[in-house]
Amino acid sequence: RNTVLFDSYGNPHVMVVIPRFRVDDIDPSLGSGVPSVFRVGGVERLELFLGKYEASQKNGKVLTIRGMAPYVSINFDNALAACKALSTSKNVFGLVPDALWVVRALWDYKHNGGSHEYKGNRNYGRDSTDHYQTGTMKSADYLPGDTANPDAATLTGTGPTEWTDDGTEWGVCDMTGNVWEWTAGLRINNGELN
Repeated sequence: RNTVLFDSYGNPHVMVVIPRFRVDDIDPSLGSGVPSVFRVGGVERLELFLGKYEASQKNGKVLTIRGMAPYVSINFDNALAACKALSTSKNVFGLVPDALWVVRALWDYKHNGGSHEYKGNRNYGRDSTDHYQTGTMKSADYLPGDTANPDAATLTGTGPTEWTDDGTEWGVCDMTGNVWEWTAGLRINNGELN
């Protein structure tokens, strides 16, 4: 359910595997067929990969590994370029398209019966309702819940299993809270919708 892909620099990225499925297998009222996001370059893929951890950086290169400070203060165009630079002839990297988040949510819904509550760093390093659920703070100078912390981010993937999108050790970490994340889907550029 997880795998490691290597980028153009030889760095590892931990990925969650999303197997191809039919929408009608999730819920017939949603339509039928394989979601279009599985067609890449005109070829229908057997599986897609989603970064398990929020993007981080080391030596100016983007990584998706556990225990790193999330990559922040980067604009959309630079984030997109940094992710695309990771691509190889075998693996295509980029910002996560909104359609892939939807596909992952549908997959989770089917396999968790729609009952998983998203938890995460929504309160200075801890969950906002279950305060005992904490992650490792980016700054060792502060404890989870310390509202004086000007940067309350947690290191990638250091929260409990409940902080994954499916509530298992195999899920995508930090889907709720922590830091803002760029996605591919749409943007407004000089008043024009792209």
